[in-house]
Amino acid sequence: MILLLPGRSLWAASLASGLKASFSQVEVLEEVEVTDRKQVRTAVEQHRPEAILMGGLDDRALCEVDPDLGFRYNVEAGINAAMAALEFSSIPVLLSSAELFEGSGGPFSEGDEPLAVSEWARQRRQGEIYLQRAASIGLILRSGPLVEYWQNYLQGAGKAQKPLQERQLSPLGAEDFARALKVLLEEKVSGIVHLNGPASPVSETDFFAALGAAERAVEAWSNQAEPRPAKNPTLLADRLQKYSQLEWKGWQEAVKKPLLDSSIRPKIVAQSPAAEAAKVSSEDCSVVEWAQGPGYKASYLELTAGENYRLPSSCQELQLHLHSGKLLLEAGEDDIILKKGKSHRLQAAPDVRLVAIDSCLILLLESSSA
Repeated sequence: MILLLPGRSLWAASLASGLKASFSQVEVLEEVEVTDRKQVRTAVEQHRPEAILMGGLDDRALCEVDPDLGFRYNVEAGINAAMAALEFSSIPVLLSSAELFEGSGGPFSEGDEPLAVSEWARQRRQGEIYLQRAASIGLILRSGPLVEYWQNYLQGAGKAQKPLQERQLSPLGAEDFARALKVLLEEKVSGIVHLNGPASPVSETDFFAALGAAERAVEAWSNQAEPRPAKNPTLLADRLQKYSQLEWKGWQEAVKKPLLDSSIRPKIVAQSPAAEAAKVSSEDCSVVEWAQGPGYKASYLELTAGENYRLPSSCQELQLHLHSGKLLLEAGEDDIILKKGKSHRLQAAPDVRLVAIDSCLILLLESSSA
């Protein structure tokens, strides 16, 4: 049985369908807080899995803004999984990325040391090292872009878009990922393994065109705190080549499959006419007055820590009021952190993304007229 603990990783959660196609028993426990050692131990004790799959924190910008949060998800979560795995005779599997190789060059083999420049990449590399120290039987799987992840990302929470870069990628589908994992577990392989099928590398332009996103880029990279992506993060799967029983379908086949419902959309707690909705904001008079004007739409959104959401671009004016938690507001090249009780107003902002640093309850007020 395979236990998937995605935590705050959409990348890890996007593996679920592929895992269920290759393994007879798969448990996906999104509610487990992977940074809580007791919760991880309890989940492993209850299910006694053959392997525990752990993700990290996908959001690079959030790791730069709040490195402590990133460390908990990218490093400590893996240690928690390793400790529980050793206690209950499971294999800890850390889901890593080709994007650790942030320097130029590529393709890269398992023996090449990543040039981790960004906070995110340094944390992910540190997570790999710590897992290997904590559990020699641990498995670290690096792969290129996962088709199902990018389908989810582009549909629900993509940042402001910029032209695609002409770099080479090694894409992978979730079912091929799961087939490779099954072979590696059967052969009792440990350490770092690169997952890459026999297909030649593909340009970033062609990959996103296949996803139906020819005019959309992977990420904005407009924030100066965010490093540039790896130049050519292609992988050499030297260790995997020896297993002739592994059959690949190819990433193009994954693109053809229908996309499952995305879990990245926020929970809408309430949606009502502005005058009625604003009464809960009586402690903030400016919010009440703003909300009671004509033509406004009010919504209450709930985001858990690490989740992100791209706001619709149709409104000419919007205001956010944070009832609880801590929020990173990304709007173009401006990043703003809102804390409990704070508000922020934007005029004609077409690309806005909300990133929950802590669990948040948000009053969102929109107007379609300036």
